[in-house]
Amino acid sequence: MEKEQKSFLEEKTLIERAQQGDSQAFETLVRLYMRWAYQFAFQFSQQHALADEISQEAFVILYQNLRRFRGQASLKTYLGRIIINLWHRFLRQKTQQQKLLTMVEKTSQTTLENPEMALQKLNRKEQLWQAVEKLPAGQKQVIVLRYFQEKKVKEVAEILGCREGTVKAQIFTAVARLKRYLRP
Repeated sequence: MEKEQKSFLEEKTLIERAQQGDSQAFETLVRLYMRWAYQFAFQFSQQHALADEISQEAFVILYQNLRRFRGQASLKTYLGRIIINLWHRFLRQKTQQQKLLTMVEKTSQTTLENPEMALQKLNRKEQLWQAVEKLPAGQKQVIVLRYFQEKKVKEVAEILGCREGTVKAQIFTAVARLKRYLRP
């Protein structure tokens, strides 16, 4: 029990120092929890690269929000909540990506009668990302906000400071471009 008390006090001191801008204190916290954060993220993702990415991003978010940490829960609990939120965001983005891919595939006239086209379908997801990257900035914004961030057309319009009709037109044009980019 005494060891746990000492550990808690050391963590609390490190957090307070990090909140005051002590980068070495924050680095110590990262070293203390990095392995745990990675393992926790891996339990969700079952992918090493994704667990690594999520755990690293969790520490960036922790750093950005550390001043708001009040200590009502342990830092491990707080960090765990960040990791869970990042995992949920990843799942939402994956779902939205799949929706966009399905939409593009439905609107295109490709068939899978040809084995070469079947192979291309396997690579569609990667091709979709590459195609989205090629879009002009405005079209990329509406596609990302609408399909990857799950915003409604009205919300996209508010975020971009334009009319809903403009957003719809941008989406229509972007989808047409994506179909051209993805055409075999």
